[in-house]
Amino acid sequence: MSPSMLEDPAIAAFRYSTGPPPPTSAPSLPHDLGPCTFLLRDHTPATVYPITSPAAVPIGLLAFLCDELNIEIERGETFPMLEQLPLDAFQSYWFSSFAAIMLLGDAPAIMDNRNWSKECFGSFYIKPNYPGRSAHICSAGFIVPQHVRSKGIGRVLGECYIDWAPKLGYTYSVFNLVFETNVAARRIWESIGFKRIGRVKGAAILKNHEHPVDAIMYGRDLVGPVEDPVGELRFDRIKFYLETGRYPPQADRQEKSRLRSSAAHYRLRDGRLMLRDREVVPEPERQLAIATQIHLNGHVGINKTTATIAEKYHWTRIKETAAAAIRLCSECRDNSRPLPRKLSATSTTLPGMVEPTEDDLTASLGLVGALDGRQGGYSMGPEPTGLRLTPDRVESPDPNDPGESGFGMSVLNFGE
Repeated sequence: MSPSMLEDPAIAAFRYSTGPPPPTSAPSLPHDLGPCTFLLRDHTPATVYPITSPAAVPIGLLAFLCDELNIEIERGETFPMLEQLPLDAFQSYWFSSFAAIMLLGDAPAIMDNRNWSKECFGSFYIKPNYPGRSAHICSAGFIVPQHVRSKGIGRVLGECYIDWAPKLGYTYSVFNLVFETNVAARRIWESIGFKRIGRVKGAAILKNHEHPVDAIMYGRDLVGPVEDPVGELRFDRIKFYLETGRYPPQADRQEKSRLRSSAAHYRLRDGRLMLRDREVVPEPERQLAIATQIHLNGHVGINKTTATIAEKYHWTRIKETAAAAIRLCSECRDNSRPLPRKLSATSTTLPGMVEPTEDDLTASLGLVGALDGRQGGYSMGPEPTGLRLTPDRVESPDPNDPGESGFGMSVLNFGE
């Protein structure tokens, strides 16, 4: 994740939405913002600690986080930076405003002399997205180390972010550059209430892509009513309730009632959550891998791909995942045809014209895109409701790379 926000080197740790500006010296944390312990998908306890200064972080932990960020920069898939950051530059970048670090266990404070490569689970920062009169709008950047991906850590850090940001005085969050190839990050943001508010054409030339990749801008109110949890979060909590017979931490009365009701429909089989005879798949990266594998067996359209997935698996918005898999298919992209001309209401099919099938229209209109005259370019017209991925070089996702490295926030991306 790299900074996409306008950065003021003199910003204080917090920006409040009302009242006078905060003092230039580092203020104390709000009384309701302190270390918070979560149970991960495998029931491992992990604690997120608020950080207002890099001086509060052991030097070994700073070096580990710096190395992890540089690994992502070198991968060239989630962060826009070209050059790796030295330790001093990383400290200034990551800890210039407010940051948080997740560590294994439930200790009340960060202790030194720990094996950070095994016990550090991730970090994020929060900064104003704009200076001055718009400083109540924030952005964030996230990083999750490679050794702990696929445990739902990205989503937990995202939840912590939207809980803590309003306590720091922010009222709205913007992620400026979430690369559309970062499916895992996009699914996480959409599952916790972020909406698409814009698109940046050709935002970045990523590694393994011959042409610039678009970026999605996401936004979310940080104040007001909170939507019920959906997708990955809801399934994880149902599984936790079935496995332990206990309610998840911080579950309110409404959620407890929903969990008891859901227990009648879901069950566990060999450690997997099942809805009737279909396996529930909450992880976005595994969803895309399944959809890709099924689509490659015949290169059928979105409806047939969706139906085949739904025979054995269940997750939220299966059709969107199928659309993403088809859009990432190089064979379907190469075989795409120009969009058919729109006939008037009085026109009829001409003699010899073959009426296009539903799958034909789906592939040309909604999934693959049509050449618009530019070399390697695709034009989709109005934004479809499903995921819209248009990498110029497409590779099947590696099931061993869950993509939870740099979530797309500010200008960055973060992976789970």
